Amino acid sequence: MAGDSGKDKAIVVRVVGLDGNYWYVIEEKSAIDVDDDNTMIGCESDHDRVRRLCKVSEDQEPSLGSSSLVIINSTIYLIGGHGERYPPESDDERVGYRRLDLGGGGWRLGGGGKLMNYQYGGAAVGPDGNIYTVGYNIYRFSPHGTFHEELVSPPSRRFGEEPRLLGVTSKTLFIYTLAGGVDGANMMLGFDFESRRWDILSDCYRGEWSAGVVLYDDRYLFSFCHQDPTLGLGEVDVPGIYVFDIERCQWLPKPVEGLPTDGKVLPFIFRPDPVVYMPSYYASFLFQIGNQDPHKLALLWDVHGAHPESDGHQVTIVWAKFVLNRTTDHFCATSVSSGSCPLDDDTFEAINCAAGM
Repeated sequence: MAGDSGKDKAIVVRVVGLDGNYWYVIEEKSAIDVDDDNTMIGCESDHDRVRRLCKVSEDQEPSLGSSSLVIINSTIYLIGGHGERYPPESDDERVGYRRLDLGGGGWRLGGGGKLMNYQYGGAAVGPDGNIYTVGYNIYRFSPHGTFHEELVSPPSRRFGEEPRLLGVTSKTLFIYTLAGGVDGANMMLGFDFESRRWDILSDCYRGEWSAGVVLYDDRYLFSFCHQDPTLGLGEVDVPGIYVFDIERCQWLPKPVEGLPTDGKVLPFIFRPDPVVYMPSYYASFLFQIGNQDPHKLALLWDVHGAHPESDGHQVTIVWAKFVLNRTTDHFCATSVSSGSCPLDDDTFEAINCAAGM
């Protein structure tokens, strides 16, 4: 096992359920931990535990995937979503958000913009401390309310494609669209903060990619991909953490090594039907969790099944924590911990996930 000293950031997972949205936190076990009614039973991990967060029970948003999520310190920011504009006289070009301090108090409205501005494409905190959020419109704003900006729409919007966040550096915001490229491939774009222009970086990669992590002096972007981005439609789907070389503007030929596709760390390799291509589906997330080591990451994905007692829907979340190591021509992972946990009855899908607290 490997890791830095000190506790990791906790992982907060937002899951859509039958009667509202459920929130859970994955955190390191402690010698003084005392299980209570909110500790999930059935959690299989030697190092982590899963608790239900009661303080976010007011989250009853009915629209699946309409909000983006980030955590700064102990405050949750739920951006966009479904609801009325707040306040009524606010500027249409601003995006609204709700925030919750886990230290106390309830949800508070902020941003002075539209809550009904779907931010399905993910959000991240940039190196400048601003929040970047992607959806029907793309914004960056200060969590302190001192700055707010709507970015120029990417060229892909001309074709009706929906952008999704990939990563943020000090110079560039990276997004991609599912389809929109050559023969239905993904289109990858970068917004240069200095020139204020979008550049099409590629239009020939495939697969579904998580919001990623940018490391090594803004040189490499790491994303949890359902398949090798360089392979064509109908090829074998090999899930993994794939690496985009920002300087050379290309994906590396191999994913991060040391993360097995065994259904316990990464999903199994998927071999599609050669006649009717039906892709495998699961929500995938990747984030930094090390408070001291920036190369300490975690991946998370979900499994959809039936509850053993009620036969209702039930989500199981699977996670793995690891430290990235760089060699001459590739990256490898050293395991820190892993685990899985079945969630409550009538849970359907993990819709947001972030590290913080």
